[in-house]
Amino acid sequence: MPVEGQKWSSTIQDAGERRTAHGRGTCDMKGFVACCLATARGMAELNLVRPHFAFTYDEKVGCFGAQALMKELARREIKPSAALIGEPTMMRVIEGHKGCYEYTTHFVGLEGHGSQPDLGVNAIQHAARFITHLMELRLKDRAMAGSRFDQPWATIQVGRIFGGAGRNIIAGNCSAEWEMAQFSHRTPP
Repeated sequence: MPVEGQKWSSTIQDAGERRTAHGRGTCDMKGFVACCLATARGMAELNLVRPHFAFTYDEKVGCFGAQALMKELARREIKPSAALIGEPTMMRVIEGHKGCYEYTTHFVGLEGHGSQPDLGVNAIQHAARFITHLMELRLKDRAMAGSRFDQPWATIQVGRIFGGAGRNIIAGNCSAEWEMAQFSHRTPP
């Protein structure tokens, strides 16, 4: 994420053999990298003969690093038997994570002059109806009994909507970017 216009700073303090870091991303990612490297020996004890470390980037918008990683793993014919995922979890081990499906829904209308809305079809208006319907889905009614997830149901959220050519033109197009996060439940041990 860009940092322009945001107040943040970083420092590294040397405390003898230990160095401490303070700054954006220090705990959730840099701390995770340190934890992975510190547990390399333990991974060998889990019968992971050749532990691999792969760290991705851009997990907030697009997951481009994960996409590149998957292609590279396939190219090298590497099939991991276990994975450690670095997410801020208050340093607790978790055994599941919601997966995310990302969608872009396109709406096509009929442009016209804004003074005669009955002669066109407003794509933004239809997108708004669609988004309203998405937000009204009662996914909480489908909660999984016994789930250890904080929200034991799938979630939907619209992150971006764009379209139209100008305020005096009936919108001939509109797109909505949204996601649905859901999970596969594992029975507690």
